[in-house]
Amino acid sequence: RWLLGRGLHQRFTLMVLLVVGFSLGETYHVPLIVFAGVVANGAMEYHWRRELGMAAESEFKLWQEDIERKGSINERLKRLRSGIQEAEHVIAQVLTAVEKVTNLLNWAEPALTAVALAVLG
Repeated sequence: RWLLGRGLHQRFTLMVLLVVGFSLGETYHVPLIVFAGVVANGAMEYHWRRELGMAAESEFKLWQEDIERKGSINERLKRLRSGIQEAEHVIAQVLTAVEKVTNLLNWAEPALTAVALAVLG
């Protein structure tokens, strides 16, 4: 049932379906894979609405206090920039670690590689 849920599960399921379809399919299958993704999205949305007994979103009534204030454009851009900076920092750390591991055993520095093999072996 969680595969047919709305939100994160629905997006994750569609992402997995599209990645598997694109990786296993040929170039001429792309339009069919995209169409299948659209159909799957519609089916999941229909199932979710039917399960919860919901009407179309146009029939929803929202009260002003229920609507979350998103903040100004500058605040949103600051949050976006900080998020991107954090992601960049994490990616840089991961890539640095991968580079160190890759270069550790390439015998460019024979003494360093010998010590690494002695410690790891």
